[in-house]
Amino acid sequence: MTIKRQDGFAMIPNVIARSGRLNPNALAVYVCLKSHAGTTNKTWVSHKTISKEVKLSVSAVKTALKQLKEVGLIDWKGRIRPTDGRQTSNDYQILDSERRLARLFPTTPQSSGSYQEEQSIEEESLNTPLSKRGRKRNQPSDQEPATAKQFELIRELFIEHPGYIGTEPTIQEFDQMSKADADYLINEMKVSKWKEEMYG
Repeated sequence: MTIKRQDGFAMIPNVIARSGRLNPNALAVYVCLKSHAGTTNKTWVSHKTISKEVKLSVSAVKTALKQLKEVGLIDWKGRIRPTDGRQTSNDYQILDSERRLARLFPTTPQSSGSYQEEQSIEEESLNTPLSKRGRKRNQPSDQEPATAKQFELIRELFIEHPGYIGTEPTIQEFDQMSKADADYLINEMKVSKWKEEMYG
């Protein structure tokens, strides 16, 4: 019996399409993975299939996958055949949640529509002095997602201070962390490190 693939479409975030951080090969491979993953963001499509669909060599596909992994958009682990223990393909996980994308692409220009919506000026702000308006607009919110710089600092502190109580946050845990949460953890670790250096 032949199983027909249901017609449909794959959606990719505008922030990825417009970021300029992915070369054409990586972007094509990302779209291919999204088309196979559907709403689960998981797929096990083979290098050969990707190569055929995006018209790239297998080596070019592997290079593109490596770039996507380095950027932080995907991760994978090998699928092992139980009969002989050989690897058959990869299990791909696409990591493009809104919080994660906000951290990976913090300075990407937005579409004109969303820009105008975010820059709308309410009547109250019109009656606010210009200097105060600027400070209010630039004031970071406690609910904003943690940044890549904060994540790197946390990782460095865990490496330098392995005796710190607790475990290093996973990528998934960090995706749920706000700027305020990350700052609190960084400060706690710095204080703990200082006490250890001072008092042993």
